[in-house]
Amino acid sequence: MRRVTSLTFGLTLLLVGPGAYGQNTKPAKTDLEKEAEAWGYPNAKVMSSATTAGKVAQLVMTTEDGVEAVLKHYDKKCGTSLAGDDTPPGVFDSRSEVADGKGTYTLSADDSTVPVTTKQKGRPRGVTLRQLTRDESKFFVTVLITRTKDDTRTHLLVTYLKK
Repeated sequence: MRRVTSLTFGLTLLLVGPGAYGQNTKPAKTDLEKEAEAWGYPNAKVMSSATTAGKVAQLVMTTEDGVEAVLKHYDKKCGTSLAGDDTPPGVFDSRSEVADGKGTYTLSADDSTVPVTTKQKGRPRGVTLRQLTRDESKFFVTVLITRTKDDTRTHLLVTYLKK
């Protein structure tokens, strides 16, 4: 009887696979998912993620870190200057680099104030909203960073397109 039970258990495991009986069997991450995660914020909590057509990946994350810390991380990653100033950057700021015939283009945007028709800053909207877009030969990525004055977490949305 013992052999029959053991044989039945063994065959069940073989047929059903290692996910049987509560074992965790997450599929291996694709190259696209790994590349997109490289644009995530360190130690942020991934709230959701999705991929489509093997070309686009999105991550929705939150972190307790303030906007300044998040901006410093992406400044370092992209050579931008979104952090470190009490006055937010202009509505748009761009940077371009060309090396070995390949271009890298970074555009950042700020929508944290009520727009005005002059070059002066409008009044604060109660939300910090910064977007960073990076275009390289192998990918295009957008990082959206938001936090309201009452939020306890900074929110990030990363959209990664593999070319």
